[in-house]
Amino acid sequence: SLCGMVALEWSFQYPQDFKRQVIMNGSCSDSCSIIERLKPISLPAFFKVPIAKTTLEQEQLILGFNVNYADLRDHNLLKQWQNFAENSPNNTFNIAKQLYVAINFSSPKKVHIPSLFLTSKGDQLVSYRCSKKLAKKYNCNIKVHEKAGHDLTHDEPYWVAEQIKEMT
Repeated sequence: SLCGMVALEWSFQYPQDFKRQVIMNGSCSDSCSIIERLKPISLPAFFKVPIAKTTLEQEQLILGFNVNYADLRDHNLLKQWQNFAENSPNNTFNIAKQLYVAINFSSPKKVHIPSLFLTSKGDQLVSYRCSKKLAKKYNCNIKVHEKAGHDLTHDEPYWVAEQIKEMT
């Protein structure tokens, strides 16, 4: 969702860089409440991440609130995420900056390019209503999955690809 915020702002400022865009699980401070932007149900696990004792434990927590399909949260994926986190660590200062930007992001006045919003009712982090509000604001298409988690491309890669294919 942070990448969606970046994409919205980038395409607003530099529309010539893009032909179209897909925003997944977007949210913004000017049209969504804080409890829509970070669902209370995810808070216990979310706040355990920085105090987890091991990288494996951190990645297990992150995987738990990003991926809904238990069969996709296998040991191999967890090890991949752990290896990535250990080989490219993100320090506390960078994480704090990212959270600050995400919390304070206000959506651009308009979008200049065709945009598609993708979201899921099953997202444990961000309410699908945030994406619906943005799609309505910009008069853009939105597709809502019923069960996938925040990481739509992991839970439902074929569904995401099909929505993008239909857009083109």
